[in-house]
Amino acid sequence: MYFKLARTLPVRWLMVLSTATLWHSSTNATLKDDIGFTELSSLLGASLPSGSGVPVFQVEATDAAGNWAPDATNSEFAGKSIVALGLPASVGASSHATTVAKNFYGNGTSISPSISDIGAHSASTWLFQHLVPAGKDPGERRAIPLETNRRIANHSWVGGGINDSSGNFSPTGTSTFLRLADWVSDVDELIQIYGIQNNAADSPFFATALNGIVAGVTDATHADGVIALDSIYVAGRPSIHIVTPMSYTSDSVGIVSSAIALLIEAAQQNPAWSDASTTNRSNNLIQNAERIETIKAALMAGASRVTNNTTSATQGDIDEYRVLPTNQTDNGLDWRYGAGQLNIHRSYQILAAGEAASIEDGGSLNSGYMGFDHDNQFGGSGGSNITATYDLGVIDHPSELGVALVWNLAVTGTANSSLFFDESAVLHNLDLELIDVTNGNQVIADSTSTINNTENIWFPLQANTHYQLRVTRASGQSDFDWDYSLAWAEVPTDVPVIIDTNIPFPLWALAILGLGLGYIQKRQAIFATSKRR
Repeated sequence: MYFKLARTLPVRWLMVLSTATLWHSSTNATLKDDIGFTELSSLLGASLPSGSGVPVFQVEATDAAGNWAPDATNSEFAGKSIVALGLPASVGASSHATTVAKNFYGNGTSISPSISDIGAHSASTWLFQHLVPAGKDPGERRAIPLETNRRIANHSWVGGGINDSSGNFSPTGTSTFLRLADWVSDVDELIQIYGIQNNAADSPFFATALNGIVAGVTDATHADGVIALDSIYVAGRPSIHIVTPMSYTSDSVGIVSSAIALLIEAAQQNPAWSDASTTNRSNNLIQNAERIETIKAALMAGASRVTNNTTSATQGDIDEYRVLPTNQTDNGLDWRYGAGQLNIHRSYQILAAGEAASIEDGGSLNSGYMGFDHDNQFGGSGGSNITATYDLGVIDHPSELGVALVWNLAVTGTANSSLFFDESAVLHNLDLELIDVTNGNQVIADSTSTINNTENIWFPLQANTHYQLRVTRASGQSDFDWDYSLAWAEVPTDVPVIIDTNIPFPLWALAILGLGLGYIQKRQAIFATSKRR
């Protein structure tokens, strides 16, 4: 069941929003087992982070009765400050918003129950009072989004985009709001988690954005693509970054938002994990381990590509990740699952392993098979490097490696003026490679998409082999100065191993031999040639 909202906007802007109504039970212990939280809790005990001190947004669509705010009187929200932002106010409590809030910051349901500072927006006020401050017309390009010190924005809603005054879909108007949202993500270090349609076609708001995180569901009953709008927001990109074993994408967004709050608090509690920091527009200190690119990379590199969920009968399991060519994206993901299922334990381990600079930036050899880096200057401008090499060292046992390279879309915004928002944007192009040093410095896996802002590798490692990761500026670009985050995580081969059939035959054959007693999933469809898009 879906609610729809239409709102007449200043001058000529119109949007359509929708949100799924949820009538099922809240998060239970089995979910916490499946996403690695139980394991992390056992490891950390009393020192387990719980989202304390992380201020957040919750953004919800308005239902037919005019409700969009969670029920602040619910016992799950005792001790929390839920402040309604923007007008018109919610007529009453929204059951959908309440369920999402339980998953996000509920005292009994959430994995970050210590979140206590919540700013609640309707989708309308988010778009037209935060991204475009009240009284401004985005067509005049005078809209500078409001500044915020909040670190997470949960968007458990989807939208059909912007229509013109004649009711026709406007790619230009829709792109305007995506650029505003992507700029806010970058300059405010606001980690925005977006929903995607359940069992329906792709929608542009906000899964088509580049600088957010899109959450799907493990049984893959969701849309998986993006809407073509212009030369930046093009078709052919996967929308899903990560999934959870939930029934609805709205709930999944809440779970991922909660996991991010846990990671942010952990990074703040452990500044030694980071080699450097930055500040946002509110002058908040942001450690490298809690930057939007780093958190996104840690979630993706740490995700489970093979699952054995306790809820698999109802919520599904990841099935043969990237085995069939039809499921393989150009940037190393699976169309159905993105990087895989949330594994908060492994993502925490990535951050806790600490930041490790590339060799070109003074990093050391043998940095290990778990870690991350945020390179603040890359691309050739100002003397910055155009190649970054990460020496992982020799691994003495067969294993698997998950790697995610993440960077933001560069929207000019206010860089050239304090009065006008400049919508011009550049999507820099970076490539990612895995190198077998032992066997002649071969590039044995790579991710070289030209239209995405993540590159990803998941590859089986042979015992007694020396590996390196390499980030490069893709050819055909002028010098630029931009930043990225890289995260990597070794995964023991105690689960079935899947060979990426994009790899040439001799290399994956060698990988199989190196795995010894590792199991290979049956349906590899090595000779399949069909393409999804």
